[in-house]
Amino acid sequence: MNTKPLQTSPHLWEFSHGIKRPAQVAARHVGLKPDEMLCLEKSSGVNRLEVRQGVVWVTETPATRDVLLQAGDRFEFSGRWPVVVQALGEAQAVLMG
Repeated sequence: MNTKPLQTSPHLWEFSHGIKRPAQVAARHVGLKPDEMLCLEKSSGVNRLEVRQGVVWVTETPATRDVLLQAGDRFEFSGRWPVVVQALGEAQAVLMG
């Protein structure tokens, strides 16, 4: 299993009312090989995903359901972390904050 965590730069943090939290993340394009997985933590600042090519399988933790997305589909995370995204073939996606 090939899992790659999304790295968050230190400069992606903002302070609001004394609380440190991830800043809005600009859209980030990712390419995934078949069966490759991406593990998104809350600190990544990512809260939605758009599939541009292929099919991906999305699971939020704790898992209450699995979601299959194909090219053109968007998914907004419900706030359960981590979120695991797995490509079911070659896939391209955009991660957004």
